[in-house]
Amino acid sequence: MTAAPTTRVHEYGVPTGALRCAVALAAAHTRLGGYALAYGSHAHGGGRAASDLDLLFVHDQPPATACAQLVDAVIELHRREGLDLDTEVRHDVKLCGTFDDIDHATALVGFGAPHLAVTPVSDDPEVLNAQPFRLRLFLSALSGPHLFLAGDLTAYRRHTAAADRATAQLALALLGTTPDFTAADAAACLLVGPDGSRGKDWLGWEPGPALYATLHRGLAALARSGALNAPDAGGYYRRAGAVTRDAAPTPSEAVPGPR
Repeated sequence: MTAAPTTRVHEYGVPTGALRCAVALAAAHTRLGGYALAYGSHAHGGGRAASDLDLLFVHDQPPATACAQLVDAVIELHRREGLDLDTEVRHDVKLCGTFDDIDHATALVGFGAPHLAVTPVSDDPEVLNAQPFRLRLFLSALSGPHLFLAGDLTAYRRHTAAADRATAQLALALLGTTPDFTAADAAACLLVGPDGSRGKDWLGWEPGPALYATLHRGLAALARSGALNAPDAGGYYRRAGAVTRDAAPTPSEAVPGPR
């Protein structure tokens, strides 16, 4: 199933020229079974007119020549539309992903799964162009604000659902041993790191409804799977098997340690 929702391009009040070109480019370069999306400032309308256009093309196993041609086409689009060209992360690294890449990204391999280690973003080009950060970038693109441009909606929806769940799992890991928490607690961990880093220096999230929408979908998926209990009347989620807040031990019975 394919679609190219050009009407959405106008809903965000963003520079439609660049995004119209991106829709056309996506229609021309999206292979059967794959899809393309735009993310970043052009997708959520918060950037400058000349900001770099962040695009992601996902396919099963695209040939290397197809990715090289796509890189050339995207660079030409930036030149033609007068857009900044951000090369901090190479286009051959960030522009094309396979289904296996997305499976690894949503399994949190970019954070060292199964032993998660969430660290601030380095400004070292070698780190930014390595596979772990590439997978972090793909997860951010799929779970954050973005526009579907063209391609297979079934694969796209499967991957975005997995990305929502992975984002919630990442928040749970950052919450540590906390047995019960709200969506706001989970969001706080994703917005600010232990050292105070935030935004692109941390996980790329900005405060707003998009983050809460992603978290609510991801937490709901974890609750359906049995990893969490459904939120109580106060909006608190509880890890499966954890003691409820109402039944928590008294201070004299409590085991010392972080809550």
